[in-house]
Amino acid sequence: IALALSVRHPLVLENCSKAQRGNALARQLPTPAPVKATDLLLPGGACAQTIAHNAIANCLAQWQANQDGYLAQAIDFKTSDHDTEYLHQLRVGVRRLRVACDPLARGAAWQTETLTALKKPLRQLGQQLGDARDWDVFAEETWPLLSETITDSGLRMVLQEEIQLQRSLAHLQAHAALCGRATQQLLLQLSRCLSQTPAGTTPPTALYQQLDDYAQELKQGVHDLHHLKPEPLHALRITAKKMRYLTEFITSRHATADVEPWLKWLKKAQEVLGARNDRTTAQTQITQLCSAIPPHYGKVRRALRSALKTQPLPELNMSAPPEAYWR
Repeated sequence: IALALSVRHPLVLENCSKAQRGNALARQLPTPAPVKATDLLLPGGACAQTIAHNAIANCLAQWQANQDGYLAQAIDFKTSDHDTEYLHQLRVGVRRLRVACDPLARGAAWQTETLTALKKPLRQLGQQLGDARDWDVFAEETWPLLSETITDSGLRMVLQEEIQLQRSLAHLQAHAALCGRATQQLLLQLSRCLSQTPAGTTPPTALYQQLDDYAQELKQGVHDLHHLKPEPLHALRITAKKMRYLTEFITSRHATADVEPWLKWLKKAQEVLGARNDRTTAQTQITQLCSAIPPHYGKVRRALRSALKTQPLPELNMSAPPEAYWR
């Protein structure tokens, strides 16, 4: 019924009851703080279908725990009370969900038809949230250092205003995407999947094969690290993220001492490769900013890109991945 209504009307799924909302309003409770992913505790001997079911539920909980806080904020970046962590954790929840749906659930052959149909809207939502997050990173981390290199106060103000405009537009699009019909139907479809107890006894063989494949990609990537261009480096970073999420989904099945070296290595990989991806994204954003300002300011793009290159990056130096904990 809810799916049928969502096709005809612009409805938005509410994640708390009327009693919870009333209590919060009556007591004037503040918006809950941003929520990071929680540990996924799997039952002993969990089959592939149960792992997929519980992982999707865990990711969806992180998404919905941060969505209300994000949507409740006014998009006014001239004030200091905008908490960017809501969007950051919301986006992490969506990224983890994409891995839980595919390859995890696909490998378990669980709800394959439904989850395959959700791949495209999930990817599109991730991209729209990603655009807003990229402008948050640029405005809060990249721009303060770049602005120090600009001696013309008028130019600095023009660029600052353009950054606020681009950031606001990106967040408006993210808000619209979250409240849009496609996202609401996606949430309802996922909820319907989760309402069905997973039936199956399939061992998680496909999951461990996927870990093997990712580990091989990372091993080869580290070997070629200093010869890779930005696009392959970005692809390697995505592989590291996927492997980290899959590892976190099944950590409770293994001894902490066995899993910890991999998690530590993957976090470092994300840090090293992520900083370079942020640099590449910032170059694109600089081009976008400079194309929007009056031409009489001169060669601003070249100056900003030169200043960007002077900002330090983590050393592109990584050890080989640890031994497989899953074998």
